[in-house]
Amino acid sequence: MPTTFLTLKQDVARGYRLRLLTQGTVPTAGGTTTLFIDTNRQEPAGEYDRVDSYVKFTNGLGLASVNLNVVRAVTGFSAGNQSITFAPATTASVPSGTTYDIYKNFHPDYDLETAINASLRENFATSPVYTVATTHEVVDVRRISVPSAAGNTNTRLLTVERAVGSTDSDWHWNPLILDTHYHIVNDGGSLSIEIQYPSVASTLLRFTGMRSGTELVADTDTTNESPHLIVLGARKFLALQEGDKAAIERWGRELTLAQKDYYASRPARSSSVPRITVG
Repeated sequence: MPTTFLTLKQDVARGYRLRLLTQGTVPTAGGTTTLFIDTNRQEPAGEYDRVDSYVKFTNGLGLASVNLNVVRAVTGFSAGNQSITFAPATTASVPSGTTYDIYKNFHPDYDLETAINASLRENFATSPVYTVATTHEVVDVRRISVPSAAGNTNTRLLTVERAVGSTDSDWHWNPLILDTHYHIVNDGGSLSIEIQYPSVASTLLRFTGMRSGTELVADTDTTNESPHLIVLGARKFLALQEGDKAAIERWGRELTLAQKDYYASRPARSSSVPRITVG
């Protein structure tokens, strides 16, 4: 079952250290664009405002839909009336019924995002993603921009092909040879090709690029990979960032055991090995 990026962030923080993640719902009092009151909060003064803390709003109600998944730094916490202040101001006032997460020490959209994507790469590597885009030749124009989908700072241009008549079949494309038929010009990640043959108006060019599997970016992004391995790998990453030797040892040990269990449970694959017979 797919797991959302937001769920992974919550699970990583919830188990990494006690009270690293606090969750709640704003009661009937509601709030403003810089403050809300949750009378259910029982923490002492200094719980959130004397350390790096961030509030993330996890639903958007009515006009406050613009606050969904918005993150703000916690700037104050009053144990007297359980008010939490934050900055900068949100676009809409925080209404009653708003659900929120408070993360201590780690920013959910920077630190936890980096940790989770690092864990994904470590545990499952990256599967190549191929993208195809097209453009047309223009008479007497030798330099042609490569569509960003097929070539950019993260996508490597693999092939350039030129249409031959109809384009309804892969058999109707001629591959162009790099440094013979065209040269690549890289202008800060924006690619162009310089063709070395006479251009023909409206002739279609097809570009194929390759990039690593997309990382999780939006809170609604999902992955089908094992959430258990992702979470443990992310916790190990955070421990390494903090230099916490005890946490590094703990999460490293648990990750190694989980990896063994995971790969042992994967279905066996048969391999076809060529055999050479002599005589």
